[in-house]
Amino acid sequence: MWYVLIAEITFLSVFTIINTPKEWFKNRLFKLLFFIFHLIGISSVIILLWFLYKINDPVIKEVIIKVETVYFSFNIFSFCLTLYRNFIFYATRHNRNKALRDKLLSPTVFWSIVAVLSVLYLIPGFKNADDIIKKTYHIESNKVDYLKIAMVSDLHIGAGANNKNIDDMVEIVNDMDADYLFICGDIVDSSTSIKDLEYFKQSLLKTNTKCGIYAVDGNHDDQCRYDSKQYLLDAGVIYLHNESSLINKNVAIIGLCDKLDQTVEQIKTKDNIDDAYTIVLQHKPIKFKYIQEETDLVLCGHTHGYQYPFIAVMAPFFDMRYGVKTFNHMTAVTSCGLSQWGYHSKWPSQSEVVEIIIN
Repeated sequence: MWYVLIAEITFLSVFTIINTPKEWFKNRLFKLLFFIFHLIGISSVIILLWFLYKINDPVIKEVIIKVETVYFSFNIFSFCLTLYRNFIFYATRHNRNKALRDKLLSPTVFWSIVAVLSVLYLIPGFKNADDIIKKTYHIESNKVDYLKIAMVSDLHIGAGANNKNIDDMVEIVNDMDADYLFICGDIVDSSTSIKDLEYFKQSLLKTNTKCGIYAVDGNHDDQCRYDSKQYLLDAGVIYLHNESSLINKNVAIIGLCDKLDQTVEQIKTKDNIDDAYTIVLQHKPIKFKYIQEETDLVLCGHTHGYQYPFIAVMAPFFDMRYGVKTFNHMTAVTSCGLSQWGYHSKWPSQSEVVEIIIN
């Protein structure tokens, strides 16, 4: 997935550079600033992808991630404004008021709009990424008297969730007094360091639940350069890989691996699970039609909610995007995640820990 991000940034950068009017580069100051901007931005992307996992200083890591986030944001709005500039050029090419057209197409107007839009996006984006909220859903069931679940997904530790985010997560979960904490994939990433893993392990050891912590893998977890699973196991996490855990006769937890190469029905048959309230943990909110007859509650992540700039692009690929939704008798909850992937900004979605109360 990191290569998708590289392709996106490369396309945005190349498109913007090619479509930048040649006369703008006649200005030496513009040429210098343009070069420095892309040099710093591209360097931050390279460090993020291939060297961030070696950096242990959290402040330096945070600066690199924020620089890459700003660069990505400017590229997105530069791309949008380039399309706007081309539209204005062709729409006014027969207009005799050349002075007005030149003002609309001037580099000052162009970069001022890009800067304003980026700032207006990044201010709430940084805030939403760092200010973790608790989102509560109430679900009714005649199979369970009372059950309280804490759920998180998409931590992307190192490139996403930082130490403060993890501390906030632990505090929120501990205040819930939940029966379980379920972690629905994308816990780590290629940028996760040994120090990140150690900090997360110690944080999980401080996380209080009545009945334990369960986790499944996501599409980014196998990109970690270290054995991240062992750190989770050392923290007492129960990792479910196409496996079930029958808590009692009333509640069964099934964890599906990210490939979804087994069905809930197969696992229930193998483990002799019959009438229990069945909770399925899987990373992506897809293929619900294959599990909805055998499942009471499915918990997912992956989508990052209604996240700019992927709000419209990713929606058709999932059975749901965010929140709670019913599929026949099955209830599905999809979280927008504890953090972000590729850049540390969330808008209009917000980093969250999900609380699910079943009674």
